[in-house]
Amino acid sequence: MTSLKSPSPETGYLNLLAIDGEILTEAVETYLANPVFAAARYEELVLDDNPYRRPVRPDDIGLVDFSHPLRREDFAQLSGLMGHRMLLNIHDTAKLMLPREPTAEKWRDYQLFYNSETRFLGELIRPSLEAHLFGFVHDEARRRQARTAAELTGQARPQAEARLRRAVQLAGVITAAAGEDRDAMIDMLAIQSDAASLNSGARPALALRRVVGSASLPGVGPEKTGGGLLRRVADTDGIKYEPHSYFQYYLPSTLAMMNYINEAALYPGRIFALAGALLAHSLETREEEAALEPLLVGRAVESGLEVELDRARDPVGAADRALAAALPVIERAGGEFAIGEFGRGFAEYSILQEIHHEDRMRQFEWINAMPGYVEKARRLHKAINDYSIEVALHTLVGSREDCSTTHVHDQDRLLVIESGQMHFWNCFGRRHDYRPGDMSFIPRHRLHGSVVPSGECVYHQPVITPELDRRFG
Repeated sequence: MTSLKSPSPETGYLNLLAIDGEILTEAVETYLANPVFAAARYEELVLDDNPYRRPVRPDDIGLVDFSHPLRREDFAQLSGLMGHRMLLNIHDTAKLMLPREPTAEKWRDYQLFYNSETRFLGELIRPSLEAHLFGFVHDEARRRQARTAAELTGQARPQAEARLRRAVQLAGVITAAAGEDRDAMIDMLAIQSDAASLNSGARPALALRRVVGSASLPGVGPEKTGGGLLRRVADTDGIKYEPHSYFQYYLPSTLAMMNYINEAALYPGRIFALAGALLAHSLETREEEAALEPLLVGRAVESGLEVELDRARDPVGAADRALAAALPVIERAGGEFAIGEFGRGFAEYSILQEIHHEDRMRQFEWINAMPGYVEKARRLHKAINDYSIEVALHTLVGSREDCSTTHVHDQDRLLVIESGQMHFWNCFGRRHDYRPGDMSFIPRHRLHGSVVPSGECVYHQPVITPELDRRFG
């Protein structure tokens, strides 16, 4: 059964096709039973040349609830990560992806990924996933959306300054890191950037050029395919540019931006909103590249790359000029309606960019502060034992080559190794080796994974409440 639901006081978001809870759960479980969505194996930390293999970690389905919209502050919770992974997979069944070097196994996955049952179930659950994942974005954008060319022009300067502040903060946290941590952050940044670039490419851009009759609309002309200095540095580190080898390392906010572009490109009625989103994407990318340029140039030179610096930069003025060039094109194509839709897309995608900045900063700060999180874990573990504090406790046993697909927890936890060994990571390419007695603090909503390299590993995960963290963390 399906039901039409009116906007709720909490969200104000109209979910036109909401599947009843039990049916939604059954549909999601059946969808995830497809082997291409099964948990990752040990050798699948990077998925080489197989765009159909998408580890979603189906066993977590009992821990999530897609029936209510996310709150902004919870965008990176488990249902956000899992829902966005599923939504990306659903959208990608409408795109032809072929392996470089076909094999019988890849063709089996190809058929499983594109078969009619998978596509039908995906379309059945997609409206409910979108309502859960994007409800707060639509609601917040309605409150800040510019609806006229004059309003958009008036917002250009403060928005450009906000983008510049975010770019400087991002560059600062990476610059403050050292050695392997800094390298890992740059690789993670390249992976997120590549994902968005792969996803916002030729198809929507070509559609927009046909609609507006111009190839010069900023952000909508010939798309960069992961280009620029960041992409070149990533090449020297062996970071591939293909869909979606690094699926397990996409942050929830990265997936959110990818899925917003997917959804906007899906409906002809959202073509002008898509133009606004792509312009926002283009402007943010320019600011980040400019802020990261000194750091990336150092890495490039170390790798033997020749680079030319663009010394003449005026980011605020560049944003003004880009918007001034875009608005007449949009207005000629669709008048006031098109301008309003353009403003909506710009506002909604800008919200996702703010979230993406928060997400990356928290993940990068964790990467850079692992020794501090180990000490924090020891303080909390000692307090729990010394004062006999009762906590929710999860005890797990992993066997050789058990691989924990990257995931997040919705509460702060400790990781305490009782016996055996574990390889743990919270980013691509930076591994932490744990043995009996080792422990660390795992903050909620932060992406991480692990593998048991040999034998058996017994480990505990005490849940840390906010009060316990305040007193002893």
